[in-house]
Amino acid sequence: CALPILLHDKYQEGDVVNVFPPSGVFTLKQTAKPVVLLSAGVGITPTLAMLQHASKAPETAPEVRFVHFARTPAAHAFADVVEAISAAAPATISHHFIYTNGAASAAAADDFAFARLEDWMPKGTADIDVYLLGPKAFMRTMRHGLIAKGVPASQIHYEFFGPTQAIE
Repeated sequence: CALPILLHDKYQEGDVVNVFPPSGVFTLKQTAKPVVLLSAGVGITPTLAMLQHASKAPETAPEVRFVHFARTPAAHAFADVVEAISAAAPATISHHFIYTNGAASAAAADDFAFARLEDWMPKGTADIDVYLLGPKAFMRTMRHGLIAKGVPASQIHYEFFGPTQAIE
């Protein structure tokens, strides 16, 4: 991310920086379909907020699977928060953590993630809504894998941190 570099190079302690609240449209939609919140790295932040929202109204929430990829357990932010939400929620919320610490490269980690798709997809249906966040290559790999498994492209929602861009 270029923001820390920009802040370090351009601003000094005491400078005033004008900021705005988040303005994206990446929100959890009302649905009866199972939902998969799929993230890697810092992509966990928006998906965690979605999980918290779904856990507040379990009687109207669909089945939610929270899936997060991190390099190692030590590099996994909010694991304890996700576990607590999942433990307190009814059976409609589950979580899966996948660690790629053995991968030799980012591409190998993405291939590993692709190979695990069936482990966490709801069984018996591809009619799911997926919210996908993480590095671009991860999102591209996951999107291709989900489509190959029969998930309609229109039901795979994603957003980038930073300027909007195409996933392909």
